[in-house]
Amino acid sequence: MFVLSFSLKHISRKNFIIFFCLIIAIMTLITSFLAFSSSSYNAFYKGKAYPTIAVSKNDIDRFADFFGLDLDSDTEKSQKITIPCTFNKLYKNYNLLQNTVGLNLTQYAGKECMMYSYEIMNKNSSPDSKLRILVYDGHIIGGDICYIEYSSEIRNFAGKTLSEENILEQ
Repeated sequence: MFVLSFSLKHISRKNFIIFFCLIIAIMTLITSFLAFSSSSYNAFYKGKAYPTIAVSKNDIDRFADFFGLDLDSDTEKSQKITIPCTFNKLYKNYNLLQNTVGLNLTQYAGKECMMYSYEIMNKNSSPDSKLRILVYDGHIIGGDICYIEYSSEIRNFAGKTLSEENILEQ
C-alpha cells in the first residue's frame, strides 16, 4: 500500500502554487466533462451536433428545426413501446438507420420508451408523412420519418433511406 502525506509547513511557496494550479486544472476538467456529458447536444449528424433533450414541446421543436422539419403539434400521438432485447433483421436495419444520425438503440434493448408521432407540415413533404421519435428518460434515442403513401417507407430524420446514406441493408 502506498501512502502520500505532506505537511504544509514543509512546502515551499513555489510548490504550493504548482499544487494549487494543478487542483484548479483538475476541477476545471471535471466540470467541463460533466457539463459536456449532460449537454442537450449529444448526437451528431454530418459532423454537426443536434439536441436530443425531449422534455418539452420546445425541445421537440428545436430537434425538428435542426432537420428542417415543421411539425403540426396538434397531431401529436403517443404510445408506450418496448425496444426488443434481441434485434431481428428488421430491428438491425432500423438501428442502422439510427446510426446514420448518430443514435444507437442497442443500449436501450429491453427498455420501455415512448414513441411520439407528429405530422410533418413542410411544403415539400408528401401528404401523410410523419415524424416518429422514441424518447427514453427525457432524451430522443431514435425514430424515423414515415411516408405512409410509399408502402410505409421509413427514412432517417434527414429524410434519407439507408441506401441514400450509402449503407447497405443487412
